[in-house]
Amino acid sequence: MSPHTPARFVAVLLLTAFVAPGEAAERTATARVVADRGCTVCHREAPDARAAGDAPPLAPTWLEIATRYRADAAAQARLVRVVLKGADPGPPHWKGRLEFNSMGGNAPSMTAAQARDVVRWILSTR
Repeated sequence: MSPHTPARFVAVLLLTAFVAPGEAAERTATARVVADRGCTVCHREAPDARAAGDAPPLAPTWLEIATRYRADAAAQARLVRVVLKGADPGPPHWKGRLEFNSMGGNAPSMTAAQARDVVRWILSTR
């Protein structure tokens, strides 16, 4: 794909690859939410190669988030709160790996159900 491929198309393609038809429709709706809310401005699917001296990425990738929180039973509820209300600056748990250590909330432009769908998708990333 060219660097000019629209982010929405890329998000839909990534979310619908290798899934059952019913699941594909749900993932397509989630991809629309992710694209419409600008999530991909800071977050990516997986880490990109960085050259020495490059600035750290703006936010953790979906894969990094999934790897860190997938086994944590309480993570889904916590991450839904972060997606809706944002994350206050605090001890950076992605220290030295990110440009920012906080995230703005998406409520009220994203519903709790949409946030749950996005978080479920993120946690299923492999």
